[in-house]
Amino acid sequence: EIGADGELRVVQYETADNYHPSDFSVQHKTVRMQAGEFEEPLIFEVISWNHLFDYRYAGDLDPETENQFIKLKPEYFTPELWAEYSMVKAEETRISRNRAHLEFEREYVP
Repeated sequence: EIGADGELRVVQYETADNYHPSDFSVQHKTVRMQAGEFEEPLIFEVISWNHLFDYRYAGDLDPETENQFIKLKPEYFTPELWAEYSMVKAEETRISRNRAHLEFEREYVP
């Protein structure tokens, strides 16, 4: 969440609860950090094939591997892409459910 002043106020992401890389399935856990609990730039490690993350503090990084990170720039879906990928179903069925996106995550940002 970004405040009216443009400052990052809250970071929310999903990680794995009691994760081990050899586990076939994982339990999702939502993490929500308030300003003061994270530092910028935000650094996340992808820890699971199904896009779960683990937050990393810059000071804890191994100097030999810290240059292996990729700086990502968020890219937002257009309303047309939301429709094309059926991210929000007109009507949910047992095998066709809405993705777990919060309302603000569904908004188009030019």
